[in-house]
Amino acid sequence: MSRTSAEVLDELLAISPLGEAPTQAPDGMWATMLSPLASAISDCEATAEEFETEIDPETALALLPDYERVLGPDPCGRDSTGLSTAERQLLAYQRWRARGGQSIAYFEAVAESLGTSVTIQTFQTFVTGRSTTGQNLINTPRQFEWLVTLPQTLVTLFTTGASVTGDLLGDFEADPAVCPIQNDAPAHTLPVFSYTG
Repeated sequence: MSRTSAEVLDELLAISPLGEAPTQAPDGMWATMLSPLASAISDCEATAEEFETEIDPETALALLPDYERVLGPDPCGRDSTGLSTAERQLLAYQRWRARGGQSIAYFEAVAESLGTSVTIQTFQTFVTGRSTTGQNLINTPRQFEWLVTLPQTLVTLFTTGASVTGDLLGDFEADPAVCPIQNDAPAHTLPVFSYTG
C-alpha cells in the first residue's frame, strides 16, 4: 500500500540521526530539505501500486503493447484482426502462459481454452509378441501420426448458378484449435485433423 508524502516525510524524520541540530522537527530546515525526496518516494510507491495489475497480460492495460511486442506476431494470425482490448489481453495471456507439453491432456486443454472439445487418438505399431489379434498394422512412420477429431464445421461447396469464377470447389472454416495444435505438436509427429459429421 502506497504512502502519502507526509507519511514518508514522518518516517524519514524518524530515522534521521539525532544531534545538535533539530533534525526531527517537522517544520525545520531538515524537513524542508527532505520534502522533495518524500514526494518522489510517495509518487514511486503510488506508481508501483498502479502497476500491480500490469504484472499479468490478462489484466495489463499500459503494458499490453509491451507484452505483444515481446511475444511477437501470433503464428496463427489471431492478432491480425481488429481485436478488442479484452480479446488482446486474453490472447497475450494465453501465449504468455503457454508452457507446452507432449501429452494428450495438454492438447485437449489447448483446444478447450479456445472453446473446442476434441478427442485425440494415437497409433501404435504392431509388434509380434506384444500386439494382439485384431490390432491394426501400422507402418513406419504412421506411429508418429495422431488423429485429432474436432466438432462439425460448415462446409461450403461450389454450386452452379450461385458460385462464381474463382470460387473454390469446396471450402470450410478451420477450427481455431487447429493452428495452435499444429504449432505446439512435437516436431517428429504429425497431427491429422478430422471433423465429425
